[in-house]
Amino acid sequence: MKFLKKLLITSALFLTGFNADLYAQQAEPITIDLISSVKSASPGSVIEAALRVQMENGWHTYWINPGDSGAAPKIAWVVQKGVSIGDLNFPVPERIEYGELVNFGYSDETVWPFEIRVEKDFPEDLIKLFAEIDILVCSDICIPKKIKVNKQIQIGNIVRDDVGTRIISAALGALPINSAVVPLAFLKKDKIELKFGLSRDLASKASTNAYFFPFVPNLIDNKATQNLYVSGDKFVLAMDRSLDYNNGRSISGILKIDGAAYALDTTISDSSQGPKISSVTSLLTAILFAFVGGLILNLMPCVFPVLSIKVLSLINHSNTSKKYLVMSGWIYSLGVVISFALLGLTVISLRAGGEAIGWGFQLQSPLVVIVLVYLFVLIGLNLLGLFEINFSMSEKGAARGYSSAFFSGVLATIVASPCTAPFMAAALSYALLQSPDLGIMIFLSLGSGMAFPFLLLCYFPKLLSKLPKPGAWMGILKEFLAFPMFASAVWLIWVLQSQEDGRFLAATLTGVLFLGFGVWLIKRSSHMLARSLCLAFFAFALAIPAQQFFQEDPSFSDYEPEKQADIDVFSVARLEELVETGPVFVNFTASWCITCKVNEVTALRTQKVMNAFQSEGITYLEADWSNEDPNITEALESYGRAGVPLYLFFEKGSTAPTVLPQILTEDIVLSALQN
Repeated sequence: MKFLKKLLITSALFLTGFNADLYAQQAEPITIDLISSVKSASPGSVIEAALRVQMENGWHTYWINPGDSGAAPKIAWVVQKGVSIGDLNFPVPERIEYGELVNFGYSDETVWPFEIRVEKDFPEDLIKLFAEIDILVCSDICIPKKIKVNKQIQIGNIVRDDVGTRIISAALGALPINSAVVPLAFLKKDKIELKFGLSRDLASKASTNAYFFPFVPNLIDNKATQNLYVSGDKFVLAMDRSLDYNNGRSISGILKIDGAAYALDTTISDSSQGPKISSVTSLLTAILFAFVGGLILNLMPCVFPVLSIKVLSLINHSNTSKKYLVMSGWIYSLGVVISFALLGLTVISLRAGGEAIGWGFQLQSPLVVIVLVYLFVLIGLNLLGLFEINFSMSEKGAARGYSSAFFSGVLATIVASPCTAPFMAAALSYALLQSPDLGIMIFLSLGSGMAFPFLLLCYFPKLLSKLPKPGAWMGILKEFLAFPMFASAVWLIWVLQSQEDGRFLAATLTGVLFLGFGVWLIKRSSHMLARSLCLAFFAFALAIPAQQFFQEDPSFSDYEPEKQADIDVFSVARLEELVETGPVFVNFTASWCITCKVNEVTALRTQKVMNAFQSEGITYLEADWSNEDPNITEALESYGRAGVPLYLFFEKGSTAPTVLPQILTEDIVLSALQN
C-alpha cells in the first residue's frame, strides 16, 4: 500500500514536471511590449505610453488585488535623469473562478497606460526606457516570469506613432471613471454596504449586474454574491465581509455596472446608517434650502458689482409703468433661473462623465477668469460713458430693455456662482447625489431664490418711490458705479495670478490695453474703418492670453502659489497623519471665493486666532481649490459640500470634525478651538 502511494506521488511529480517541460517548449504564454504615442518628443513634454500585455489562449495574469490567490505584477524602472514615470493605470479586471477561489485578473490582452514626463532642460538626444517586470501567469499551472522591456524615443520635433496612439487612446477610454460622488459605506452585521446615487437609466440596467472590485485584499468574500437593491432614493450594494477582514476604515475599488465602471473611495462610518452628508433628507427640504440660499446669495460680496447695475436701473426707472416693471422683473428672473439651470446641468453632466468638479468650477478655468476680467472692464468703461451699451428699461425700447434685463440676470448668476451661502451647501450636496432631473430642480429653486427680491420690487413699485428721484446726480452715480466693476476686474486678475504664472498675467493685462484702445477708437470716430479696427483690437485682446494655452510648457499647469510659512498643505493622508498627534484646523478655500478671503482677513488670520492656534498646538491645513483638484473635490463631498468655504476642526485622534459656519467671526473661531 505504501509502495502504491509512493508510486502515485512519484508519477504525479513526474507528470507535473513533464507538463512544465511541455509548456516551456511551447510558445511563451505571455509577451509584454512597451509602446508610446510618439516616435519623437520635445523636452518639457508629457508622453502617453503603455505596457501592452498579450497572453496565449487559456492563460491569465493578475490585477493589483489578485483576489484569493495569485500575485500582483511588480515593475522596476531604469530611466535617465530628467525623465520620470507615472503610475500604471489598470482597466477593470475579470473575475477568474477556480474551484472555491475567485481571483481578479486579465486574459487575452490588456493595456496598462501611464505617462512619461520629460523635463524642459533634458540634455540628451534620446530617451532610453528600461523596465523589469515580475509577473505571474497561470493556466493549469502557474509560472512566475521576469520580463524585460525597453524603448527609445528621439528628442526633436513631435512625431506621432499612429498605432501606439490608437492602442493607448482605446485603453484610456476603457479605464474606470473617477467617481465624482463619494458613496456612503457602513458595516451591517457581517456585511459591508455601499450606498450611492445613480441615474434612473443606469439603475434600470444595474438591478442584476453589479460587482465591486476592492483595491486591497481581505476586504470582502470574493466568492459570495453581491446584491444591489434600491433603498429610498439611493442604491445599496451589499457584500459579505471577508473572514480575514481587519476592521479597516478605508473602502476603495472599482464598481462595475454593466458597461460602466467607477473608481470609488470612501470611509466606513461608525453609524449603521452611514455618515450624514448633510442635513437635507428629502427633496422638498432641499428645494426649500436652495430657495433660502438663493435669497441670501443676494447679500454675498460676490454679487455686489451686478447689484450696482440693478439698483441703478431701478432708481432710474422707478416711475415706469407697473406692467413694464413686472415684465422686466420676470425677464430678469428668467435670465437668472435659466443660467442656474445651465450651470447645474453642466456640473451634473461633467460629473457623470467622471470629472471631479463642484460648485464654482468655472472660475477654476483661467480662460473663464480672463473673459470675466474683460467683461467687467468693458462694463466699467460703458458706465463711464466711453462707449454705449444700452441698458435702458424704457418702454419705448421694450425689446431692448427686456434683453438688457435678461442678460443682467445671466451676468448676476455668473458672478454669484462661485459663492456658497448658508443653506446652499446642504442643498447642492443633495442635488449632486441625485438623478439629473431631481438635481436640476434644486438648481431651479436656487435661481428662483436669488431672483425673488428683484421680482418683488418690480411687483411693488411703491417701494421704489422711497428711493431718491432721478436727477443730475444720476450721471455721477452711474460713473461712480464703474469703479466696483474695475475692482472686480482687479480681484479676478489676482485670482488669475494665483492660478497661473506671470506670463498669463502679462498677456491678460496686455489684452486689457487692447480693449481700452478699441473703446477709444469707438469714442473718437463712428467711421466704419474705426469700428473695424476696434473689432480687430478686441480679437487681439482675446488672442493674446488664449495663445498661452497652446504652448507646450507644463510649468503653466504645474504652477502653484507660494504658501505662508505657518500653513500646511492639505491632503487626506496629511490630515490623518496630523490628527494622530494633535488638533487640526482645515480651511477649504479658493482665491476666487470672496467669502473665503473675507473670513480669512476678519476671523482666521487675526492676531488673537493665530495666537490661539500656536498656544493650543493646532495645525492649520489649507485646501486650496483655486485650480481644479479632484482630491479636494472628493474631500469636500465626503463632508457633504459641493463648494467652498468649508471649515473643519478636528480634536486629537478624532475622525468626526466640528463644522464651523460659512460666515465666520473671530469669536466663532475661538469658541470652536476652545471647546
